[in-house]
Amino acid sequence: MFQGGAVIEFLFNGEPVTESNLDPDLTILRYLRTKKGSMGTKEGCASGDCGACTVLVGERLAPAADRGIDYRAVNACIALVGSLHGKHLVTVEGLAGPDDALHPVQRAMVDNHASQCGFCTPGIVMSLAALHESAADNNVDNVLEALSGNLCRCTGYRPIIDAGLKSRTYAGAGNGLGIGTGVDDSLDNTSPNVPGKPPGSDFSNTSSSVPDLAPDSGFEKTPGSVLDTAVSSVLHKTANGAGPDNAFVKAQSHWPEIGDRQAPALVSPLGRCVYPRSERELKHCIEAMPAARFIAGGTDLLLEVTQSYRRLPQLIGLADVAELKTHSVTDNVISLGGALSYTDVCAVLREPLPEVVALLHRFGSRQIRNRGTLGGNLANASPIGDMPPLLLALDAELELSTVTARRRVAVADFYLDYKKTLLQPGEYIRRIIIPRPAAGDFFKCYKVSKRFEDDISAVMLALRWRLQQGVITEVCLAYGGMAAIPKRAAGAEAVLLGQPLEAAAIEQAAAALAGDFSPLSDVRASSQYRLRVAGRLLHKAFLACRAPGVAIDRLDDRQYQSPARSATQSWPS
Repeated sequence: MFQGGAVIEFLFNGEPVTESNLDPDLTILRYLRTKKGSMGTKEGCASGDCGACTVLVGERLAPAADRGIDYRAVNACIALVGSLHGKHLVTVEGLAGPDDALHPVQRAMVDNHASQCGFCTPGIVMSLAALHESAADNNVDNVLEALSGNLCRCTGYRPIIDAGLKSRTYAGAGNGLGIGTGVDDSLDNTSPNVPGKPPGSDFSNTSSSVPDLAPDSGFEKTPGSVLDTAVSSVLHKTANGAGPDNAFVKAQSHWPEIGDRQAPALVSPLGRCVYPRSERELKHCIEAMPAARFIAGGTDLLLEVTQSYRRLPQLIGLADVAELKTHSVTDNVISLGGALSYTDVCAVLREPLPEVVALLHRFGSRQIRNRGTLGGNLANASPIGDMPPLLLALDAELELSTVTARRRVAVADFYLDYKKTLLQPGEYIRRIIIPRPAAGDFFKCYKVSKRFEDDISAVMLALRWRLQQGVITEVCLAYGGMAAIPKRAAGAEAVLLGQPLEAAAIEQAAAALAGDFSPLSDVRASSQYRLRVAGRLLHKAFLACRAPGVAIDRLDDRQYQSPARSATQSWPS
């Protein structure tokens, strides 16, 4: 019977590590602090909300060896150490080079006075380092996006943003330390029509210049200084391939040492966690461990460990199964593997479904999107999940698989009751099949939450309707946060179907929502508020449809953010 391996191999700050006899539910954060003595990674919330525990996890972009390593920010408090097999774990201790030569982000944080009490600083540095390592420009939007999952208890955000904007002035041309070949999860800055982009924003993504928000801040770097020399030598790719022994450079020479062990596992007296790499291995694992629970990104499941103090003795990881990470896009259908992270989903959907991508940038934080998977989010069956209403509105289907069979079910039939789905024991979500909206279909999605990013929805609406000569011939109104499951508003849809798209019909449909839903009152919103907002979102969509030439997206909260300002002032001597 297939059992998998008994060790995991990965790089830790550039050095090879082999681990065995670790508990299957051991988090990266607990591993760092109790096994490795790396105290720079802090525990703030133990739920993935504050970002104090942020680390980087790098993965080779196969098969082309010259494509480099994709480094992504991850919440160490809700990620298992077993998931590191074949990857590179970088903590704040690994950023600097020899003789304490600071990473450009660290140097920028110092020079912009961006650390106060210091508790949250390591996580903030790692989030900005992830942006620094990526192919994305470090403009205002992308810096804010990179920091959306980090909270500063001292609320010193302005100098932190300055540091993010200035970091690449230390690294010269290009993207600083990083090879810059990873998936770009940044806001799309290539078109002024992207939902959520303020009018007048700088949409140029081709300039290497950094916006100078503080020309008189005293931020200086003397050409030819020791810092210049140190930072330029830290670049991954120099003319002669040399560089100091920081974690990123060490990783280049040690990757071949970690091998390609199949189905690595962690085994201890507590239990076993296996990480299959193929669907064939996955099915063997299911047969060998019928009582095991599936874990994908773990962004929700691991709260049972960190918040409820439960043990997870038998786990089967889905996040590295190759067949579950594929995707395809045709003229009619989008197919997404169940183990695709939301970062990868955004990359796939950017062209065919830009509305969805704009909303998903409010889904969790970048750290959560880097770990959380589409299939895991759907199987979690949360009534306030953001993706199920979107898939309902698009008439999506799920391909479910067991060891011996596959079946396809509509998302509309998948949810049975609160946290209950059609999934049978040993069954997993293999693919999500999304029909592309037909030409002329109107599709919108809206999310209302207290915190703009990284927050749970109070109300979520995804709608699609089709008009023929001004009459609604097809309509779907899918809501989240309004019932025990993601649900269509059947009564409101019936009011709209066959009616002209007029304000009176919209108001009647909004009134009918009270018959479709009896939402709960909780800490996020009252029942009355949810019903009121659900109707107003429907009206907002009506305005967007009736006046396509008007920038209705300016109603988005993001439009009213103040421009970033410098935290420093110059005074005449």
